[in-house]
Amino acid sequence: MTSHLHLGSQPHRMRHSGLALLVTLSVCVSLGAHAQPKLDLRKPEIDLGTIYSGALVRTPITISNAGTEPLTITNVRTSCGCTTVKQPTEALKPGESATIEVEFNSAGFRGRAVKYVYLQTNDPSADYHTITLRVDIKEELVPVPPVSVIWLGNVPVGKAHSKTMTFANASGAKLSVKKLSGLPSSVKATIRPKTVAPSDTLEIVLTITPDREGYVNAEVFVETSSPNQPRVPFRITYIGVKPE
Repeated sequence: MTSHLHLGSQPHRMRHSGLALLVTLSVCVSLGAHAQPKLDLRKPEIDLGTIYSGALVRTPITISNAGTEPLTITNVRTSCGCTTVKQPTEALKPGESATIEVEFNSAGFRGRAVKYVYLQTNDPSADYHTITLRVDIKEELVPVPPVSVIWLGNVPVGKAHSKTMTFANASGAKLSVKKLSGLPSSVKATIRPKTVAPSDTLEIVLTITPDREGYVNAEVFVETSSPNQPRVPFRITYIGVKPE
């Protein structure tokens, strides 16, 4: 009788043991599924306000690891070469935060600009996270027409080629031009007049005489008396070619 009762109770204990093992495995799987890094962006959209063309503006972006495993920034890229980001090199432990420094160069831009920063991480919920930067860009000396790049095409070496740029004073005050900086040795400039009243225009006559073959891409600055926009950027590009 005793032997019969012992055999009959063994399947009952096995069922309890199997159920306990199943519950343990389920808990382990559940805990494992939730053990992961998670990127938390405090401000995914940033308004940089109003700046003057040519200014460099920097802004910090705070990121945090809201997960339970280390968070790694595997790649950072931007939508424009005008925007640079310093990528964090250290992984963030759970609960840790870090600051990413973003810099936007407004040279050559005017009006409303929208740029993007893309962060790639090991967060399994989203490979890429997007940060949106918005900025309004003003000018006090406005190129007429509104183009800040001079493309001269092929220019024979040793032969002079002239180009005139016109700027309108939109500052509402009298402005003086002190000089041009950043001119390559192959370019000479004449400014007329050097002082311009509100709403009036000035001309910059550029004389380009290439001294070598090849592509030239120079960023030039009009140095002005304006406290808001002391440097007005424009770009000169051409290809020096062998004379016929």
